[in-house]
Amino acid sequence: MRCLDNDGKTEAIIKNFSPHYRRQYAVAFCKHVQDELEQHRDSQSQFLKTKPPAEAGTVLYEAELLHFAEDLKKWKDRYVVIKNDYAVDCFETKEAYQKGASPKYHVLPAGGKVLTSEEDYNLLSDKHFPDPVGSSEKEVAQAFVQLPREFPVYLWQPFARHSYYCFPEPEAQRQFSAVLGDCVRHSNHDFLKQTTYEVEAFLEAIQFFRQEKGHYGTWEMITGNEKEQRINSIVDGISETTVSEPAQKCCTELIQPFLASILEELMGPVSSGFTEVRSLFDKEVNEIIQDFQNTNDITKLKENVDQLMKLPFNSVKMEPCYLKVNLLQELLQDLKSRFKIYHIDFVIQRTQNFMQEVL
Repeated sequence: MRCLDNDGKTEAIIKNFSPHYRRQYAVAFCKHVQDELEQHRDSQSQFLKTKPPAEAGTVLYEAELLHFAEDLKKWKDRYVVIKNDYAVDCFETKEAYQKGASPKYHVLPAGGKVLTSEEDYNLLSDKHFPDPVGSSEKEVAQAFVQLPREFPVYLWQPFARHSYYCFPEPEAQRQFSAVLGDCVRHSNHDFLKQTTYEVEAFLEAIQFFRQEKGHYGTWEMITGNEKEQRINSIVDGISETTVSEPAQKCCTELIQPFLASILEELMGPVSSGFTEVRSLFDKEVNEIIQDFQNTNDITKLKENVDQLMKLPFNSVKMEPCYLKVNLLQELLQDLKSRFKIYHIDFVIQRTQNFMQEVL
């Protein structure tokens, strides 16, 4: 009965969402046709130019490691490959991957959190899935998955099966967790950078669908960059007649007086992050120059320059830069209560993506 009830709710949600999507699809398609006819005459220039994407299928990480096979309820040696689509593929063996076999597991890490200790994983699980008994007694929780090695990596996802990996030494754990963190960040935001009218229609339909239910704030399950958040003339008309006056009053009285202090709080960690990126680049370039002066080896110089081009995708070297921005999590706690800003994680992730693009 519960399954049938859920099916009914799902059908009702889709039925309510469909008119919004049909309407926004028509609007987005007309804008697309107009843009094609005018040959992008009105396109705005950007301060930060988006780099052309790397060649599809570029491998960012590959290694043999221990992965917990959920269906078998046991740890298995797997060959894990992560390409620049930021999905995690687990193969039976390296040979299976090289022969083009399908992966045993294909994990899309969007919305996930990467954790490297059992304690942190249990705390996050308890927060989202509290004990229904509500026992106040402090009991030693039995590990959900017994670890065969000392250094685990957990991929926690709110609406998907969690993934567990294990490593014999901390350096391998750190490398994989850094790459996995990149995967989560890009999976959360890269879809929203697509400029197709289908994506634009879907995002705006979601926005109207949620506004119809009185939800005007940010939503952690769908994020976008400035392009997707751009409001067209139809939205302007609706906003003007419904929420313009109270929103204007709220901004003038409750937000505008604090903007300077908010910007100041934001700029500290953000500037530190970009400064760290510049320092990393300077360090790598100086090492290449020093090496060439010592060896005068043209072949080695070309190899080093090739490695420098791949620096933005070196998750371990980039991690200290990203950590500078993570300080926003602590500094902006006051925003959560004052302005109901609950998704600071996504502000941090977008900033980290921009840092990677700059390099």
